[in-house]
Amino acid sequence: MTGALALLILTTAPPSPSAVDVGALRKGEGISDDDWQRLKTGDVITHRTPSRGKPPVGEGRGAFIIVVPAQHVFEQLGRVEEMPEYSTCLKAIQVLLRAQHDGGSHIKARETHQSLWMKASYTLDYWEDRERNEIRWSLDPRALHDVVKMSGSWRVVALDDASALVLYRISASAGRALPPVIEDYFAGMMMPGYLKNVRAHIEKAHARGEH
Repeated sequence: MTGALALLILTTAPPSPSAVDVGALRKGEGISDDDWQRLKTGDVITHRTPSRGKPPVGEGRGAFIIVVPAQHVFEQLGRVEEMPEYSTCLKAIQVLLRAQHDGGSHIKARETHQSLWMKASYTLDYWEDRERNEIRWSLDPRALHDVVKMSGSWRVVALDDASALVLYRISASAGRALPPVIEDYFAGMMMPGYLKNVRAHIEKAHARGEH
């Protein structure tokens, strides 16, 4: 569940986002009052939808607030070479393509992830949408994969000039049902830990002036 995350080396910086209506944002993203209070105190929040359908697809979402300007957060999330520094599941990554499209950057990467005893390799297309400050990913339809579905997104929303709300979504299927205890482990331990690692990585990079 923590695998496949945001890439994109930016060839040009995204525009500085303006602050948004927090109330409308919370409503649109389904962030409850309790979740918002947790976010404001520095916690990360995560939620999952149990796997369903054939093949069973599991979905998860999470968020955190970071005291780093949104543009700098967006740039850091786009640096594929640094992903192994904060993703303990990512064992290997190879960039196959880096190009530009109308909305920003497009990167194709072959990744190998391992969680517990489960190991999987797949090729992802990462698409940058600078207008929304969003990075989306999905399986390359022309490549061979060890999973049947892997898609998701990062979205960075400016709260003010110095801080941002980072929203994460993931949807995945290995093509077979996983025991509930394993899904609980992914959502209850791995995803929160992953998001905390991402935030710490961005904070350190920002402190070093890497933006």
